[in-house]
Amino acid sequence: MSSEIDFKSPCPVYKCFKAGRKDPIYWIDANCKHHYKLTRYGKLKCIGYNCYNNSESDLLGAKFKCEYHERQRGSFQAFCNAVQVATQIIFSDDQDEADEFYEDLIDALKEQRKKYK
Repeated sequence: MSSEIDFKSPCPVYKCFKAGRKDPIYWIDANCKHHYKLTRYGKLKCIGYNCYNNSESDLLGAKFKCEYHERQRGSFQAFCNAVQVATQIIFSDDQDEADEFYEDLIDALKEQRKKYK
């Protein structure tokens, strides 16, 4: 099973959530413009094969930009989006592996929430 999934979700910034903007979009690295993956440990990871910024960052600490606002840190909505994205992924027939992915993700996001409160 993969330890990463594509991070495609509605904007996690409260301003967009409040305005009802729900179109899913891929989140991209602001420096190299490659898509992010969401790891089972709640980290955003650039998928660029030669990305100089190929490090992982906390989902809840990342700043997002969409067509409606400049770069802003995601809100609790980012937490909800990540869980929603993860639950929609179709994993292999091994339900235990899928459960472990969800548990790791939720535990990591809970810890990040404490860190970025």
